[in-house]
Amino acid sequence: MGARRFLLKTWQPMQLQKMKNKQMKKLLFLAMVAMISFAACKTDKKKKDYSGLENASYALGLNYANKLQEDSIQLEFPRMDKAMEDVFAKADGEFSNSEIQRLIRAYFTDTIENPPMDKFSYALGYSIAQNLSHMGFDSLDLKQFQEGRDDFFGKKDLRFELVAVDSVIGEYQKSQMEIIQARRMKEAEKAKEEGKAFLAENATKEGVKTTASGLQYKVLKEGTGKQPKATDVVTVHYVGKLLDGTTFDSSVDRGQPATFGLNQVIPGWTEGVQLMKEGAKYRFFIPSDLAYGDAGNQAIPGGSTLIFDVELFKVSAPEAPKAPQVNR
Repeated sequence: MGARRFLLKTWQPMQLQKMKNKQMKKLLFLAMVAMISFAACKTDKKKKDYSGLENASYALGLNYANKLQEDSIQLEFPRMDKAMEDVFAKADGEFSNSEIQRLIRAYFTDTIENPPMDKFSYALGYSIAQNLSHMGFDSLDLKQFQEGRDDFFGKKDLRFELVAVDSVIGEYQKSQMEIIQARRMKEAEKAKEEGKAFLAENATKEGVKTTASGLQYKVLKEGTGKQPKATDVVTVHYVGKLLDGTTFDSSVDRGQPATFGLNQVIPGWTEGVQLMKEGAKYRFFIPSDLAYGDAGNQAIPGGSTLIFDVELFKVSAPEAPKAPQVNR
């Protein structure tokens, strides 16, 4: 997905460091962020009326088909379709969010054995649908999406030229913007109220401490090693959950600790991990204003209070900038 892991403000950095090449990075960027623009697209000069959800869904199908072809990825479309249907029907997925991330990462990483194509196809379809839903396409017409994709690969006459794709999608998003924003604000307010109630009760529980910022934490195991500063680099294992128990990300599930600058993550992490020493394991209860706020992201609804179990393995000083080379 994008450039930073879930706890970074812009989502998922370390996965991209392990991609095979620039082409692979581009497809993962497509899957995780779903930036729906064609690099070669221009404004459609004919200005025909392609408004409405059906045309926008068809255009999205063309968009993803084009990008899959550019990156020479041949998916099992029935599995992709099943995953997208699960997301939009709000049904339980076949894999957890962290497992979906692991499958996608494995496909694009040299050092990890490629997952079976049926699993990868499902994971990529699930990720695409999650992103589209987050962008306001939670009422996507899947039949039209599939038709656009299949018309592209079947080399059939397209409903409109590829150069019209951006404008078709953009016009629909523009028409829905106020509706989407109002709905998201309402959902975020509800989530924040639920979070406040949870934190108020949680603060009374044995072993739970609350800082001045509102961050809550519980010591699961104390450490005896080095204590980090905000400017340090830390290596940790973590499991992140929503209040309903849904795991949205887990380095434990991936089987690989995460390393990052402590001042690059959400405020709740920056503050909380500085309380720990190497070898410690804490549980953090992070209010939404110290996490992702009202906006949320692909796997985290806006206004969500988050729960993290974090184990701190190592504290390192940040790398010093390299001195500029001077021609002699």
